Amino acid sequence: MQFVSVDDYGKYALDARALEVLGKIETPLTIISVIGRYRTGKSSLLNGLIGTPTFATSSTVQAQTKGIMVHMLNETTLLMDTEGLGSLDVSRDHDAAIFALAMLVSSGCFFNNLGSITSQSIDDLHLATKVAGLLCRHAKFSKQLPSLVWIMRDFTLDLCDRNNLPISADTYFEQCVDRCDAEKGQDLRSLFPSRRCIPLARPTAEDRDLKEMRNLRPEFMEGIENIRNIMRQFPPKTVGDNNIPMTGLQLCTLVEALCVALNADAVPDLDDVWQHISRQSRQRALAVAQQAFAGASSTLEGLDTAYAAYTETIIDDMVSGEDMFGLVQSLLRGDTRGQEFEQRYVETQRAFDVYVATSTAQQEDVQGRIREGESNLASAHRKIARLVDEGLTSQHRLTEMELSTVQPVQDSTELLGVLEGLQTKHKQLKSDLLGKQRWLDEAIQTIHVQDRTIADNSHRLSGERKTTEDQRTKAHSLEAHLTDLKSELQQAKTDVAIWRSRTEDMTSRTEKKNAR
Repeated sequence: MQFVSVDDYGKYALDARALEVLGKIETPLTIISVIGRYRTGKSSLLNGLIGTPTFATSSTVQAQTKGIMVHMLNETTLLMDTEGLGSLDVSRDHDAAIFALAMLVSSGCFFNNLGSITSQSIDDLHLATKVAGLLCRHAKFSKQLPSLVWIMRDFTLDLCDRNNLPISADTYFEQCVDRCDAEKGQDLRSLFPSRRCIPLARPTAEDRDLKEMRNLRPEFMEGIENIRNIMRQFPPKTVGDNNIPMTGLQLCTLVEALCVALNADAVPDLDDVWQHISRQSRQRALAVAQQAFAGASSTLEGLDTAYAAYTETIIDDMVSGEDMFGLVQSLLRGDTRGQEFEQRYVETQRAFDVYVATSTAQQEDVQGRIREGESNLASAHRKIARLVDEGLTSQHRLTEMELSTVQPVQDSTELLGVLEGLQTKHKQLKSDLLGKQRWLDEAIQTIHVQDRTIADNSHRLSGERKTTEDQRTKAHSLEAHLTDLKSELQQAKTDVAIWRSRTEDMTSRTEKKNAR
């Protein structure tokens, strides 16, 4: 995918499709670039690292890559293929511009060089770096340079020192830097504090397999795996003095600003670039802060959350008083959360008052029914006791009469009169007893009916008691909720008062600062 293109007039531009794709990436990116002389196999090296022929290659003498091409290796790693240095078709300033763009946005850089390290290849790296530094004319340019990995392509020699003792590739690289011009060596060490060197064998044994990268040699694949391991160690690219990890949108913003600056007079100033990126990051940080503020449960919590989100998003060293004052003003403007909360509190209070009044009337009605049922039950028990007592009294009188001893009489006529009187009295008592018995049976049947009625009333009263208890529990829950609402309302009023005081204090400080 084309990333930076160059037209026929030497103007640089960020590709629209790259902006669309990379601008959506919000995770920190590790950006790895490959630089070096043209026609030395930079694109082939990247294809080997990817595992598929992604970047265009050719077996002709004409350069294939124009400007800067990119490819997303995974969700967090971006590979960058740059136009080769030293082409006869472009100027040295163009080489320096491409080199500067790659250096400023890369986490790690592979310097692709054929064969062993020569003074000419070191001169190429040193000259491109110095010209790019002058092109950006900024003291912080060297601090933005990535880790350097020198790759010796198609390397077949044995690594040894002057005493024919085996040495590592890193040691060989440092010895070559030591043997070059002292000033150049010092510049390279200061510009690239992190330096590595990797030998890479020829990819294929036959030239006909080289174009399609088939029948690759095991030595080449081993070297490719070593380079992949180094790639995994590169950190995400950071920008600004506080080293904020660079996202896809910030990458596009940085490159677009650099292209605009290069097109102006081919002399970009990093201060202007940082200010442009800072303005865009502040706008994005404000949007993130507003979103965090809207999702908070209270005004004070929203302000704290928004401030944290704002400071995490911007790429500046600090937040000024003016920034803070503007942030608070933009967040509190149109915030009706306190009014809505107070309205909700009033509505809840009104609903609770209605519930309390309704619940009190229902409770009084239930209590009246309970008292009535208990009175009916006590009256029934008293009636049963009275009937049982009357029945026992009648039974006792009849027994006494039957067992009573008749006094002996002398006169038979008198005896017959007494017997008739006793029979008559006995029949009368028996008749009375039968009447009492029938009345007692009816009373017992009535009592049974009343017992069933009392049982039904007791069951109904138990249900009403349970309903009353549920209503009481609900009333207690509403009282607790109302208490919490009162506490939150008081806390919200306190929070608003605190932030109003802070806002007034910041306004006063800003006015004093502007006055000075």
